[in-house]
Amino acid sequence: MNFFKSLVLYVAFLIVLSGQAFATCTSTITNTSASSTTTLQDTADGQCLINSGTITPASGSGAFELGHNNTLARNSGTINLNTSSQLAAFYTWPGVAGANIENSGTINASGNAADIYAIWLAGSGVVNSIVNSGTINMTNTGQSVGIFNYASDTVTTLTNSGTISTTGDLYAIGNNSHIGTLNNSGSITTTGTSNGISNNGSSSVIDTIINTGTISAVYAGQYGILNNGVIGTLNNSQGAGNSAGALTYTGVLPTNYNIIINSATHYGQLALTSPSGTTTFGIYNGGVTGVAASVLAKGTYSSVLSGITSSNLTGATTGNYNGFTWRLNNSIGNIWDLIVTGASTADTQASLQSLANSLRSSFSSQAVATNFANMNTYDCDLFDEKGVCLSVGGQQAYVDNSSVNQTSAVVVMGYKLSPHIRVGGFLNQNLRNNAATGVHLSNANPLMGLFAVWNQNENNLGYQVKIANAYQERDVATIRDAVATSEAGAGSTHLNTQSYVGKLSYAFLVNEDRTLVSPYAAIRYTQIKQDGFTEQSSSTVTAPLSYAALEDRSTTVLVGVKLDHQLPYRVNLTASLGVEQDLAHHVDNLIATGISGLSSVVFNDSIKRTRPVASIGAYYAPVKNQRITADLYYQQLPYQNTGSTIAYVNYMIGF
Repeated sequence: MNFFKSLVLYVAFLIVLSGQAFATCTSTITNTSASSTTTLQDTADGQCLINSGTITPASGSGAFELGHNNTLARNSGTINLNTSSQLAAFYTWPGVAGANIENSGTINASGNAADIYAIWLAGSGVVNSIVNSGTINMTNTGQSVGIFNYASDTVTTLTNSGTISTTGDLYAIGNNSHIGTLNNSGSITTTGTSNGISNNGSSSVIDTIINTGTISAVYAGQYGILNNGVIGTLNNSQGAGNSAGALTYTGVLPTNYNIIINSATHYGQLALTSPSGTTTFGIYNGGVTGVAASVLAKGTYSSVLSGITSSNLTGATTGNYNGFTWRLNNSIGNIWDLIVTGASTADTQASLQSLANSLRSSFSSQAVATNFANMNTYDCDLFDEKGVCLSVGGQQAYVDNSSVNQTSAVVVMGYKLSPHIRVGGFLNQNLRNNAATGVHLSNANPLMGLFAVWNQNENNLGYQVKIANAYQERDVATIRDAVATSEAGAGSTHLNTQSYVGKLSYAFLVNEDRTLVSPYAAIRYTQIKQDGFTEQSSSTVTAPLSYAALEDRSTTVLVGVKLDHQLPYRVNLTASLGVEQDLAHHVDNLIATGISGLSSVVFNDSIKRTRPVASIGAYYAPVKNQRITADLYYQQLPYQNTGSTIAYVNYMIGF
């Protein structure tokens, strides 16, 4: 029964200790009395010493005494120290190994006793962990220490999330030997002639201190940290936003000092007095369990360091963090401000995504224009005696994704080389362009192209072969909107579009020769390429981005049928229905550099490879060599389910 009870208690302790790794308890010694003077002392390796009551130890002894290895000593009750002779709440005998000490209760020291310690490590041993999540209140008027690594002990981790306060004349935490990691998220306060943390001798070492709580010394001439030995890294968030103010420090500088920044108003400040040696300044970027990486924003963090000169700073006083650029600025005297410019990687990434959506609309509009030019109505096949055809018209194009629309004037000319062959060309001059927010397109030259047509018969019946191309160079001005901390960016580049088409069709008459039917098959190659560019730098843009070239290449087959039905009064109705299928389609990702950590943006993550095309229209021929035409054309584009509609009206005359 005793074994079962001990096992249950041990499991409960492990749960409460949140996964701390202790050796299995060989036995458990407990106190639950509210008025005990008993000392809980291990008698063998691996024991658990537990107090959940109240212990007032006798003079010259402690509440817990650890003399064997792998002992767990835990107080969740109360320990009162009030005698006039030396004693401690927790005491480790020299040479113990693997000790684990935890206080989640209360330790009080009162009266005028000297040399009283809440936790006293006597030396030459190894302590796995010391955890204080409760209250250590040393109010005695003599010398007192909250936690004292007295001689040659090694403490792997010392964690305080509770309260340690002293009124005596030593220190809250003292180290004469070696502490691996000292993590304070609670309160360490001294009101007497004592320091908060004292690294006492030249051979005393603390590898890492993480302070996200408060370490303060109220008495004049005392400091949060006194270092006469070696502190490897000090990570600190105490300062602005903390009621205790900056973390005060004197003595040998830590090898590395990292500021922890939680917000623009809550960040670490280190106030130094008589510092010696050098330190490397940095911004804490994570890596400590439970301590989040710093969160930066553009602006000035005042007085992050004071009482220090440039000779005490080794390494760079500028750097980059998560996309931001930072520098230490000696603002006045020995006060240093942290000035942050640039933009965060995450917010810049979001602004890139928005820009990609806008650029996609410009690629869509180019695909619409070239596809329409080569496959449908940019032709001139009405000739008279001189074998010349001229068409003038206007076009309105609308792209539904990003609501892009543009108005153009179109001129097409044709020349009949023989009864079976004709050639021609076209110009499409954009008059008005309503592009997506963040992109402005203007013509470096009009959309232009050439075509050649062979007909099997002079009346255009039978087989027909057409080859055509389209080409355009456009100027692109981009504006990348600011998202949260990111900077707005502006740049300019060129957009080049080329398209080549080969089409085979066969025309025949049906419905008493009133309806012309033309099945067709075609293959098209299209290349749309935006040149690489760099955003303009300015007083407000400290981190302009550079963009790699962005290209869309596709090879597409098209099949469909066109209809031309004759009505009375010289009016014809036209229609077409087809489908296009990409044989190959490659789209680059949008790649930007200039801020560390940016990832490429997928420019088209859902290519629509099979797409319908359709049109309906009519034309009126007042005389045999003139024609007035109106067409409405719909095509689906490959860019993330984008559709487009084009209205085209033109007047054609043959000479």
